[in-house]
Amino acid sequence: MTRSTTMRSIMRRLRLRGGGDRTRARLIAAGALSLALVAGGTTTASAAGDVSPERVVRQSTTYKVVNISRSYHVRGTQEIGRCGVGSNGTTCSITKTRGATRSIQSSFGLTRGAVAAGLSITSAASVQVSVGCSRKINRNQVLVAYPIGTKYRYRIRKTVSTFTGIRTSKHTSYSRYLTAFSPGGASIYCVVKSR
Repeated sequence: MTRSTTMRSIMRRLRLRGGGDRTRARLIAAGALSLALVAGGTTTASAAGDVSPERVVRQSTTYKVVNISRSYHVRGTQEIGRCGVGSNGTTCSITKTRGATRSIQSSFGLTRGAVAAGLSITSAASVQVSVGCSRKINRNQVLVAYPIGTKYRYRIRKTVSTFTGIRTSKHTSYSRYLTAFSPGGASIYCVVKSR
């Protein structure tokens, strides 16, 4: 039976029976059901809640030290030894120095040790310097020692991976450029300065 035949049959029954609004409503409802069956056999109800959004199954976050550059560096802001003399032309020697500080910057809440591992250095806060230096200086001068080491420049990459039942997505972000200084234990830089 086609849609047009069904509709003609319903209209004919309405004209023949007359009747009230209740009778007409029952006939129209029966006709709508017949049309649905003719069109596809069955009907399916859908609601806004039937389609669920993607559900997050698991998230994981990883960090990596990237864009690393290294350079020879004298830490001129960190004095680790000093000596002076009482008369001109006297040799001044620095034989004992303070520990040189190792500095490591971080971001994203990453630990100092994790950043140090990414740079392949130890995370210890200081290094004992085992060498000294000597110069002939005048009484109005001083001999000052500074640590020598490697300066690092780098960024930290943060990757958040989200796993759902449908797909996997990744979001990557980077820190600003950070610096670290790792002093050497067997070298210092000595310079003569005026008092």
